[in-house]
Amino acid sequence: MTDPFSYLVTDALAALRGPAVSVARIDPDQSNNPGLYAVFGSASTWRELRLGDPPDDRPLYVGKAENTLAARDLRGHFGARRRGVQSPTGNSTLRCSLAALLAATCGYEGMPRNPNNPGYFSNYGLSFAHDDDLSTWMVQRLQTCAVATYC
Repeated sequence: MTDPFSYLVTDALAALRGPAVSVARIDPDQSNNPGLYAVFGSASTWRELRLGDPPDDRPLYVGKAENTLAARDLRGHFGARRRGVQSPTGNSTLRCSLAALLAATCGYEGMPRNPNNPGYFSNYGLSFAHDDDLSTWMVQRLQTCAVATYC
């Protein structure tokens, strides 16, 4: 029996393959729905992350935004939010992964996600300076493609 919603998966995968836009060009007003998103990097970005040459046009990262794409992508992953006590890297698997891959090159060192509550060492973040540097690196090198969902 065929899944009656399989066309949704096919459509979403096709939409996530492009066209990707620079993170700096994302319009938060157009991203107020939940959805799926993919993050892409050029061949030089793959090499800078020490991932080798990209094997094809696959994204570096795929995720879902349960609330809004603007909240997850812009404020969460790309650090475009008011600075609070917690490191934005501590709340983003994408940022944690990139920080780990860039640690040797950029000198990033993990620290408690919330310095006021330093327990749970698996939940790390970066200093404000390193968070800002990572955000700049991401905006300069990554592109994203999103598919809003309405269900």
